[in-house]
Amino acid sequence: MRVVRADCRHYLGDRPCGPHKREGAVCEDCGHFQATGQRILIVKLDAMGDVLRTTCVLEPLARASTLDGCSPHVTWVTRSDSLPLLSHNPWVSRAVAYGHEAIAAVETDAFDRIVCLDASQDAARLSTMAMAASRRAGKNPESAGFMVERGVVVPTGPHAETWWQMGLWDDLKKANTRSYQSHMMEMLGLDGPPGDYVLALADAELAEGVEALRTAGLRAGQRFLAINVGGGGRWEYKRWTEPHLAEFMRLASERLGLQLALFGGDFEMPLIARLMERAPRGTFFPGVHPVRKFASMLAAADALVTGDTLAMHLSLAVKRPTVVLFGPTSVAEIEVYGRGVKLAPEMDCLCCYLPSCDKKPYCQELIEPSRVLAAVQSVISGPNRSGGSSEVSEVRR
Repeated sequence: MRVVRADCRHYLGDRPCGPHKREGAVCEDCGHFQATGQRILIVKLDAMGDVLRTTCVLEPLARASTLDGCSPHVTWVTRSDSLPLLSHNPWVSRAVAYGHEAIAAVETDAFDRIVCLDASQDAARLSTMAMAASRRAGKNPESAGFMVERGVVVPTGPHAETWWQMGLWDDLKKANTRSYQSHMMEMLGLDGPPGDYVLALADAELAEGVEALRTAGLRAGQRFLAINVGGGGRWEYKRWTEPHLAEFMRLASERLGLQLALFGGDFEMPLIARLMERAPRGTFFPGVHPVRKFASMLAAADALVTGDTLAMHLSLAVKRPTVVLFGPTSVAEIEVYGRGVKLAPEMDCLCCYLPSCDKKPYCQELIEPSRVLAAVQSVISGPNRSGGSSEVSEVRR
């Protein structure tokens, strides 16, 4: 019988490993052997954009957890709709859908470190199960983030305390001046700057995105500006107003010399239909696509105009210039990595996280199309296009 190195990172158990499929390599004389290092569990279930921006911790975590030249084996549990965001991620060894598969994984594996970055019952209970199972296997793993004690979610230590408190008190959330990424680094006890987004798109996927754009109406050799009109269903005023969108499209078409592409989800179809009826010539709607194809299309854009949405995170992940319009959510928490401009009105009630409100004019009504146009012009022609410093422009009454 042949030797099997089950302690190799390439070992899959139920099928040939990558080196064997590519080259016919076998364990006795394989030059691709990589010993599995620390076993780390990450539980991050919440919204897809949150999952994507949390990839910022992966490279710093790997550096801090590499022992004797062995990089860690990272298992990431998330909800099934976020799994495509982790596909082919070089820092994630195994991505598992929350549910029966995740429960089986945490009950049968033994982890050296357990990281729960959501203060939700679902996530905290899963990390608590993983802790108990690892201890039964004879390990005493480190923990970071959140767990369940006596039926309630609590932070595991002082590093998670600040983020936990911000989730409980509106005034602390509003007073925050730090990015989400810096809070996650603190929660993990990691030094140094946060890593960048990690979204691994293959060349074939990027080509497929370009082809989808051309099929939808992008002219050969033409550059385009992406405009995401969506905001999700949770916060109504994440979305820019329809009159402002229509006026901005007119201005952008006249002054930028770019085609315009409208993006949105199923919820925004009526709005997109109305905008397309009066859109400048050459404007096109590429349709609703799976998240990786959506990201591949954004990767071809000159820039994106968007609210604080998944589209924003995807654009930043594929390193496109991004203009972000803020209202009910936190401006400070968003890290644009020098690739964008953040626009917010000057209002005392910003960062309210209310699903809707009765203020007139409300936050997004105060962000004028001319200011958004100026921001787009700055990112497609200025230092932001190649990674210059970000800024926050305030729209005053």
